[in-house]
Amino acid sequence: MDDNVKVRTAGPADEEGIMHLARLVNKENGVFKMNEDKVRGMVRPSLYQQGGICGVIGEPDHIEGLVLLRISEYWYSDAMFLEEMCVYVHPEYRAAYGGGYLYRQVG
Repeated sequence: MDDNVKVRTAGPADEEGIMHLARLVNKENGVFKMNEDKVRGMVRPSLYQQGGICGVIGEPDHIEGLVLLRISEYWYSDAMFLEEMCVYVHPEYRAAYGGGYLYRQVG
């Protein structure tokens, strides 16, 4: 296990790396065709911490894993909560660092 693995707050420079992972998520789990503009519209505010936040592991051009969270409201209430939109670890890193280590870090 590598204790140097750090989850960092994603910023605008991470957008393309995040989109790369989004395409992998869709290829692996998607039921429908991915609308890249819609995905960017969901991700981009979190890169500026506007209504959400995105945590990543890795460098902007080589993101190993991510967690995308947004502030949302229950459909039946005005109460706010933190909604998990996506937790994903690149397939190449799922067995890294002693198994599910990256998943435990981003999830």
